[in-house]
Amino acid sequence: MLRVLNPTMRRLLPTPAGRLFPNWGVLRFTGRRSGRAFAVPVGVYDHGSDLVVFTDSGWRANFRDGLPVEVVRRGRATAAHGRLVTDPAYVGPALRATMASGTSARMLGISLEGGHVPTDEEVAAIRDAVVLTAAS
Repeated sequence: MLRVLNPTMRRLLPTPAGRLFPNWGVLRFTGRRSGRAFAVPVGVYDHGSDLVVFTDSGWRANFRDGLPVEVVRRGRATAAHGRLVTDPAYVGPALRATMASGTSARMLGISLEGGHVPTDEEVAAIRDAVVLTAAS
C-alpha cells in the first residue's frame, strides 16, 4: 500500500491541496553519507515551537548529527534544521502530547493494547523523534 500512497502524497502535499492534510508533510533532504536526495512523506506535528516527526524508519539516521531539511507542509515549503532525538524524556512527553491532541496511536504507527499508556522508556523504544526547528 505504501508503494501507492507515498508517491501520491509526495506529489499532492506540495500543492494547495496539501492544506487538506494539516498533519502531513514531505521532508526533503540529502543523505549525509550517500548524497542521495530524499523526499519522505511523514506525519508532522506541532510540539511547542518545534515540529516533530515520530519514526522508526532507517532514514532517521541522517539526522543524528543534525541536517538541513526542507519541510513541505500545508502546500508550503520551509527551510528547517532537523535533529534526531532519542531521549525518552523528550520523545515520551512529545508523543503523549501529540496523542492527547487527537492523533491516534494507530495514525502514529503504534499498536497499543486497550487503554495502555506507554511509559517514556516504552515510547523511546518504539519511536525516535526528528525535531525540526526554523533554519538559522
